[in-house]
Amino acid sequence: MAGESFPLDLDLVERIEIIRGPGASMYGGNALFGVINLITRSGESIGRAELAADVGSQDAVRLRASTGGQSGELNWLVSASGFANQGGRYEFPDVAPGDSRMPGQACFELYTLK
Repeated sequence: MAGESFPLDLDLVERIEIIRGPGASMYGGNALFGVINLITRSGESIGRAELAADVGSQDAVRLRASTGGQSGELNWLVSASGFANQGGRYEFPDVAPGDSRMPGQACFELYTLK
């Protein structure tokens, strides 16, 4: 996956089409500067099953399991993806002395107004 803000695993994208310029008349009012069209892979191109695993630095792990096929005229694809990483350890003693939380680690503090 491309970060956590894009909900589609890029391994499932067959091609990306970019249409530059205003396209509001064809694609709606939000197509002011252009349109990006993602063409996903067909279920038939995956076949029975596909497994993918990536391991990276800072304990990053990405897993994906996909299956697809064609039943009559129905072309189907089902995929599940997961991503986890521990992040780096960054300390800034001049800004936050003694604060050694890992990036992404939650910190909740309760403030009371008086």
